[in-house]
Amino acid sequence: MGYSSADPANYLAFAKQANEATEATTGFKFLKYLGDSGMSLETTTESVYEGGDGQDQGLHYKSKVKPDGQAQVFARPDSFAFLSAWALGSGVTPPSTALVASHVYTPNATIPALTMEQAWGGGNQIERVLNTVITGFQVEAEAGMPWRVTVPFIGGGTPYVRNATQILSPTLESGDPAMFAGGAYVITGATSLDVTRWSYNFTRNVDEDLHTNTVFRRKVIPLSRSVELSMQLIWQDQALWKQIDYGASPFVTEALASGAFHAERQLTASQLIAIDVPALKWTNVEVNRLEPDGQTVVLDLSAKGVKGSTGICQHRINVLGTPTSYLV
Repeated sequence: MGYSSADPANYLAFAKQANEATEATTGFKFLKYLGDSGMSLETTTESVYEGGDGQDQGLHYKSKVKPDGQAQVFARPDSFAFLSAWALGSGVTPPSTALVASHVYTPNATIPALTMEQAWGGGNQIERVLNTVITGFQVEAEAGMPWRVTVPFIGGGTPYVRNATQILSPTLESGDPAMFAGGAYVITGATSLDVTRWSYNFTRNVDEDLHTNTVFRRKVIPLSRSVELSMQLIWQDQALWKQIDYGASPFVTEALASGAFHAERQLTASQLIAIDVPALKWTNVEVNRLEPDGQTVVLDLSAKGVKGSTGICQHRINVLGTPTSYLV
């Protein structure tokens, strides 16, 4: 018999390790994953001609194997919290109400090592890789759709196959995801702008090509990080357009205009997810100003985050449960 890729026994799970040397055995968090999620083994092979073999290749070998992938989910409070914690790496636990635990995460120089496990083929194939790190956090939001979160990850250890009798028992988050409708999207303090879509991309560059005496990575080392934004909004007046290209002058300015971005979505039971980029520079603005076919005038904006006192970005989540950071 064959198996469906949508078999209910399949799952994708992560757990925080105590350190790089210790495999996680408990604390797994399971994702309600979307398509194009999971880990795959990217194998690099080499083929060599050697003297004495004539016109035929006599040697083929593996040079590198990289267990990498990504997870895609709709934004829900619990998964938004632990994915933010593991992608950004630094968290504080502000005072919480009786209903929700409040988490705030900002980028840190170090990030947790994770144990990743996936089960597929009706749960008969279980693969696990240690020392996994999340190398980014992307949120795409568009009118009429849920917020979609994509987190790429890199396996820093050796993957292995576990016995099918060791299959985990998933506990999945319930409740509807954060929808674009009902959200608050604030650009440089202006709340009345008609935003039709936006995309937020936190990226962490890493050194992932560290191979020693195996074909697998020795480890993954975090390096630099960046934040990029793009969005589209309906043009209502000249204020934002003039700010970005002209500033307070009638002439084009040489300096990039500054701004800020805030997005949040209130959910049931006082839960909330929010993203802040407190300081940014507008890098481009385009407008379909003269379109003879007749179209609504829209601005397409792009920006990059700037280092600030509270971090280049911040994720805040109010979620049901105990007021404990997922980094603890």
